[in-house]
Amino acid sequence: MANPKKSNKQKEEELRLLIQKRKRIFAMAITLVIAIIVVIGVVVGSGIMNSLLPSSSGSNSITSGQFIKMSSSDASTSSGVNIYYLSWGGCPIGASDSWFIYNYVHTQDPSLKNSTIYNKMHFSDPNESPTNIPGLLFNNFSYTLSGISYNFHVIYVYGQYLPPDGPSSVSSGSAVLKEYFPSSISSLFLKYETQDPTTGLGGQAIANYAGHLTSSLIVTGPSGTYYAEGELYNPSSIKGIQPTILIETLSQYSGITTSTSAFGTAVSSVV
Repeated sequence: MANPKKSNKQKEEELRLLIQKRKRIFAMAITLVIAIIVVIGVVVGSGIMNSLLPSSSGSNSITSGQFIKMSSSDASTSSGVNIYYLSWGGCPIGASDSWFIYNYVHTQDPSLKNSTIYNKMHFSDPNESPTNIPGLLFNNFSYTLSGISYNFHVIYVYGQYLPPDGPSSVSSGSAVLKEYFPSSISSLFLKYETQDPTTGLGGQAIANYAGHLTSSLIVTGPSGTYYAEGELYNPSSIKGIQPTILIETLSQYSGITTSTSAFGTAVSSVV
C-alpha cells in the first residue's frame, strides 16, 4: 500500500520538530564546548600558578638558592601556614635570609612590632666567609590575616660561632633540631640537609658538604610544602651595612626584594 501523501501542514510540523531537535543538539554541543574550555582554563591556570615556583623532579636532588615545591600535602600538624626556619647564630646566609623574611612579614602585617619579630640586630661570624653580613635574630611569632594564621618557628642550632666542622657538628645540630621542632618537620630538614644530594656538591647533601647544618626554610600549609636552602641572593651585596640603616632601605636592594617576592609566592601557594 502506498504511503499517504503528507500535507503541507504536516511537512511544516516535521520541519519545526527537526529544527528544534537540531537546536537542542547545537545547544548541547555549545554547552559541552564551554565546559571543556572551563576545564582547560582551570588546568592551565593551575599550571601557571605552579610554574611560578619549581617543583621537585622526584630525583631527590636539591637545587639550592630557590624555593622548591616538595609535596602537595601539609607537613605540619598545626593549623594555618607554618614557616620553619633553621639557622645558626653567626651564619652569613642566615643573616642575609633574615631581611627578606622580615621584609615579607612586615609588608603583610605592618602592625607587628619589630620587637615581636626579632630580638636582636647583629653581624654574622667574622671568621665565616662572607664576613660581616648584617642580620636579624628572630623570635617565634604568629599573626592572622583574613582568618588564616601564619606561624613562624625558628631555631638556631649553633651559637654565634660554629663548633669544629665535621660529623659531630652535624649530629649535635641534628639533636637540637629534633628537640625543638616537631618530628614531621625535623625529619624533613634532616632528609634534605643530610640525605638528599645538593646539585653541584659532588653528590653530597649540603650539611655533609659544609660539615654542619645550614640555613634553610620549610614553608608548609594545606596546599603543600616548599623548601629552600643556600643563598637566595648574594649576601656580599649587603656586607658591612649597619642593620639600623638597612632595615629602613630594604627596597633599594634588588636581591632582597626579589627574594621577598619568591618567599611570598611560596607562602601564598600553600594557603
